[in-house]
Amino acid sequence: MIENGADNVSLRSLGVGQGEIADITDKFSNYFSKYRSYTDPPSVRVELKPGVAALHALQSGDTGALTDEARFVAEQARAVVDEIIAPGMTDWEKELAIHDYVVNHCQYTLDILAPHSGDAYGFFKYGECRCAGYCDAFRLLGRLAGLEVEMIGGPTSRDASGSKGHAWSLVRLDGLWYVVDTSWDDLIEDVPTLEHTFFNVPYACFGGTRTWDAAYLPPGELATALDKNYYFNRPEYIAGDVSSAVELAVRQLDASGRAYLMLPKRDMAKDVAAALKKHYGRTGSCFELSEDLDFDLFRFKL
Repeated sequence: MIENGADNVSLRSLGVGQGEIADITDKFSNYFSKYRSYTDPPSVRVELKPGVAALHALQSGDTGALTDEARFVAEQARAVVDEIIAPGMTDWEKELAIHDYVVNHCQYTLDILAPHSGDAYGFFKYGECRCAGYCDAFRLLGRLAGLEVEMIGGPTSRDASGSKGHAWSLVRLDGLWYVVDTSWDDLIEDVPTLEHTFFNVPYACFGGTRTWDAAYLPPGELATALDKNYYFNRPEYIAGDVSSAVELAVRQLDASGRAYLMLPKRDMAKDVAAALKKHYGRTGSCFELSEDLDFDLFRFKL
């Protein structure tokens, strides 16, 4: 009902009682900013996130009933998709273009009281939001581009409180759901940066660093391989031994001042860093990008 733009959900038609309202609102909270429940008749009235309202209006072709905020989001999103999505792009290429746009045009805020920090209006209007805002914008842009995109939340190893303090995206490619985490790709360093560590990662690679309620997952099969990951299967990033790793790193460092390597063993990073120090005559930095994942991805900088 919410996917179809409904803002008043009848609990009676869903076959649930008033006592189960917390479960209902928790499950679908990624669609709305706030809600209010009623007992007669049993129902929930929700205020849809601007990104959700804008998406429904754009898909239906009727934007007349949108709030000013949702209309602004709709206009901005339509313009962005027209700008960055080109004819002939594969779904993977569309996803990459949207991922990079979201990361490049937003700054993460820790202020939970910041205006619309949890939705697409905060993204498009202020250029800053929390993880839920990244996801709302990514979902809107992705669906407008024809992708299957969802969002989910749950505790992570970075959340000491154990609360549901994080949200991330899911993208379906070739029938399989992959994790895409745009906010964490923007938070790898304290300064704004564009990374691709969390671009199309199967859940198995998280190794318990984040958990979620399986009931919140969209229908369909979860990906189990890294085949759609940004770095996987790209020879410029895959090293077999120290010698090949150094060769690949030097090529990237000479071109851009930074290098990305997926190493077969974590302890190889020290040897690669030492060899690069010898090659350039100065010490650079070596940073493990994938500490939350079960593969060893490192970035080297001069």
